Amino acid sequence: MKAIKMYQTIRTKYRNLYEYYQKYGLRKAIVLIIEYTGLFKKRVLVFFEQELQVHPTPNNDHDIELVRLEKKDIEPIDQYCDGWFPKEEALRRLEQGRVLLVVKDRETNTFYQWLEFSKVDIPYLDLSFSIPEHTACMAYIYTVPEYRGRGIASRAKLPVLQYLREHGYYRIFLMIKPDNAPSQRVNKKAGFKEYQTVFYLKLCFLKYYSVRDCETNRKKIFWGTTAVDQELWKTFSKIGHN
Repeated sequence: MKAIKMYQTIRTKYRNLYEYYQKYGLRKAIVLIIEYTGLFKKRVLVFFEQELQVHPTPNNDHDIELVRLEKKDIEPIDQYCDGWFPKEEALRRLEQGRVLLVVKDRETNTFYQWLEFSKVDIPYLDLSFSIPEHTACMAYIYTVPEYRGRGIASRAKLPVLQYLREHGYYRIFLMIKPDNAPSQRVNKKAGFKEYQTVFYLKLCFLKYYSVRDCETNRKKIFWGTTAVDQELWKTFSKIGHN
């Protein structure tokens, strides 16, 4: 079992590395390989947020249907691929309370959206933190390559938000890479606003985070060798009293 899990992890990383090389070229791919060693990281993410209305005007005018996948739906799938996690890891995440929504084309899963509650893990920034009740993170998103260019991700955005609202989640946040302009446009159109940018630098055991307010350019620094402040994710949030 461990050998299978290791193989799936290596396969996922190799696929991600190859796609990264195709998109960004050899130099950035080499930097990514160095980062895989865990000794050095240089990352940037932009945080977006939205506060949903508790009693919104009903809107069921969606041309796309979301399906929530359970463990029993994933277990029979031999070639499971959500673009982020091997099968065993996806099952573990569901056991921990995460939610996986998909868009189907008959029996094929064409689009995946992971939702996280209570506890959020962002390995990209080496962050792990708790979030309050009624708060959700729209974490990992993936469209199967053969179905890209059809606007599935943008059309699924509002149904995902409607799902969250119906289940009692009104404060929603997500993270996007600064060079992913299409994703930023889609989320801004869906009502999200950027509120902070997090620059992360890791050298051996030292972790350095610079959090910049997107409105005022004010900055706050977090650094250390162990866990960082649990409030980093909402340092410059504009929702309520944080």
